[in-house]
Amino acid sequence: MAKKTFFQGAVILAAAGVIIKALGAVFRIPLGNMISDLGMGYYQTAYTIYVMFLVLSNSGLPVAISRMVSERVAIGNYDGAHRVFRLSFILLFIIGFTSFYMCFFQTEFLLGFFSNMGASVFAVRAIAPALLIVPLMAAFRGYFQGMQNMRPTANSQVSEQFFRVAAGLALAYILLPRGEQYAAAGAAFGATSGAFFGLITVILIYFMYKRQRRERGGSARARTGDGGSAAGARAGDGGPAAGARAGDGGSAAGARAGDGGSAAGARAGDGGSATRARAGDGGSATWARAGDGGSATRARTGDGEPAAGARAGDARRKRRSEKQEAAGRILLRIFAIAVPITIGAAIMPIMNMIDLKIISTRLGYLGWVDSEVLKAYGQLAGFANPLINLPQILTQAVAMSLVPAVAAAFKRKDTEFLRHNISLGLRTAIIIGLPCAFGMMTIPGNILLLLYPAEPEAALSAAPFLFILAFGIIFLSTVQTLTGVLQGIGKQMIPVVNLSVGVVVKVIVSLSLISVPSINIKGVAVGTVCAYIIAATLNLLAVRRYTGTKFDIYLTFVKPGIAAAVMSLTVMLSRRLCILILGGGGFAGAAISTILAVGAGAAAYVLMIFITGAITEEELRMLPRGAKIAALFAKFGSKKRSKKQ
Repeated sequence: MAKKTFFQGAVILAAAGVIIKALGAVFRIPLGNMISDLGMGYYQTAYTIYVMFLVLSNSGLPVAISRMVSERVAIGNYDGAHRVFRLSFILLFIIGFTSFYMCFFQTEFLLGFFSNMGASVFAVRAIAPALLIVPLMAAFRGYFQGMQNMRPTANSQVSEQFFRVAAGLALAYILLPRGEQYAAAGAAFGATSGAFFGLITVILIYFMYKRQRRERGGSARARTGDGGSAAGARAGDGGPAAGARAGDGGSAAGARAGDGGSAAGARAGDGGSATRARAGDGGSATWARAGDGGSATRARTGDGEPAAGARAGDARRKRRSEKQEAAGRILLRIFAIAVPITIGAAIMPIMNMIDLKIISTRLGYLGWVDSEVLKAYGQLAGFANPLINLPQILTQAVAMSLVPAVAAAFKRKDTEFLRHNISLGLRTAIIIGLPCAFGMMTIPGNILLLLYPAEPEAALSAAPFLFILAFGIIFLSTVQTLTGVLQGIGKQMIPVVNLSVGVVVKVIVSLSLISVPSINIKGVAVGTVCAYIIAATLNLLAVRRYTGTKFDIYLTFVKPGIAAAVMSLTVMLSRRLCILILGGGGFAGAAISTILAVGAGAAAYVLMIFITGAITEEELRMLPRGAKIAALFAKFGSKKRSKKQ
């Protein structure tokens, strides 16, 4: 069951990630064709700075909120859960306002510090208001996720992305006649528009949720018969609280009753009592007319507890003091959970900021003018990098699904199943990552021309960047998967340290290579790949050390590698064949040839995975509808065995 849950969870998360990235592609690909590599340089500069600030509020803190809310909800402490939300909302507002202030009012300073691309000032200021809005959205999302309600997050994300795409593309088109820097600012303002509508969506859901909860917890008024009680308010343990007329022997109450007490505010029948105040544990406070045999009193009772309506200054001051202490503990707990996660999430944006700084300064020393630097950066960060991020959707889904599976096995000390999950997880990531890497390395220029037909020169110039970065997909897949493993066994800081070591190596390599005129900006891409290689190697050693897992090199790497190599050869041959048949002239012929070649390569890879035995029949059964796939696999295997005989 655990294995099935891991595999199915990975598939579901991957499918959701593909949908989200598809929406993002609707924005980035038309934008690149519209504003060219120069405009993408302006936009990507602003977006890199934006992401750097956003990671402070949108990575660790929502996780901390979700976890702390869920802990309180689990024990029925809904007031405590809501207090966590209120405090975190204030905290995130402060962080968001500080980030917004820095980006909007200190734009020139930031651009001077992180880059020398001052013309991006309009794009940075256009995207700055999003830094104030998105953290507030993160507070609501963390709260709902802690309540195990994912719909508000999903709805707000869809709303945010839709308005981001619509507003960003529309404004970029409208402002393009004024210049690429203004068009890039319009595209950047799409993030602000999307954040605004996403926040409105989640706020509306929040108030609807509050109203529904209040209605569910509202009073249920009814008339009861002999010996019964008519309820009209909240009653404590064992105490009736009613707001209607009760029959013989019953009590009619109109206030809140404490444990074992009764509080009433209506007329009671024979033998009943009518009370109108709040009673403490075991006590009653009454203030009404009673029927035959009943009693009507107007005194304070309850073991030392005052009736409702009286002022208890000492008690209130004590509660305020306790609440203040609780707020401090809550904030400390939030930081304790959020800080390690935030540090880990900040590594990648830091790498991007390093790229921006190195490119803007070193290329200037080589005699490049600002427009040439922006174009080169736009090709690297705007054209090539988004394609490298696509496989991460799938491998990140594997990593996220691995965490609970590994954590459960580690907690039970089930060493065999723990190692099985780790090996299967890494092998799955490699099976996903290898074809993506080989495919982009085989025809990088054709892929970019297919996506950016309006910018053929820029697309071809970005092809070397895509070729180099594609090689890093293999190691990035390994990094992400083994990071999930280390988080699952409680070693979450180890991958942070390992990736930090990789960043140091990246800086050294990038600075060394970018100064070589024949290599120039390609040295930054080489440095990025080196960072992934170092981090993957260190993560692999750490997993072996702490779990004792021994990976089957032949099954994990060699078999998928053979399948990927056959796929790559199929792509090259089939594309040449398509060009001979369809003709290579014009965009249509080249695009169709590329699409058919990619399809043929994908089919060849799947076939070779089965032929080499890189995935087993048992593992296929873990997939949704895996039984049917496994049946086909079994038929294929039986035919193969019969031919051998």
